[in-house]
Amino acid sequence: MGDAIEDATLYNCTAMLLLQMDSDTNVNSVWMLNRSQVLDLLDATLTEVETSAKRTVLRDFISECLFPSQRPYDLAWWQKLVWTVVFAAMLVVATGGNAIVMWIVLV
Repeated sequence: MGDAIEDATLYNCTAMLLLQMDSDTNVNSVWMLNRSQVLDLLDATLTEVETSAKRTVLRDFISECLFPSQRPYDLAWWQKLVWTVVFAAMLVVATGGNAIVMWIVLV
């Protein structure tokens, strides 16, 4: 990890990782550490994890926290709105059609 990461982001991500590992951890002490101590804390925290699967999950979490990326499959708000309206209309038509069929069969 280079100096490209802002200190606030590094400290916040480290605190969130510590909270994810143990919710009773006091993360206020993270802000009293310098940058190299925070990096050593991250390394020690990730190496003390007992299973490799959990270690991989935590490494993915810290990577996504430190280097957030735009997901290519994340739609813009207006595209989500269009799909929501289309789906709502489809749901109303399907519900209405099924209600008419049930009304005809039962009556």
